[in-house]
Amino acid sequence: MNYPKSNLGRYTRKAKSVRRVIAHQTEEERASGNEQSRQRMAQIRAEEAAEQHAARLEDARLRGRQSRSAT
Repeated sequence: MNYPKSNLGRYTRKAKSVRRVIAHQTEEERASGNEQSRQRMAQIRAEEAAEQHAARLEDARLRGRQSRSAT
């Protein structure tokens, strides 16, 4: 079965537009966007239950272990 090729490392239209947006942002705009992302993730994690938190961490641990064993 043929698998579709990955776009990783490719010069796609979306990647080009993201690079253009980042290049035209001022340092203040970039810092503001980073802070908004940080606050959004903090809010999401604050609302997550302890069981969900433990499950998410365990899943990340397993994925890390699998990726290290695959190489």
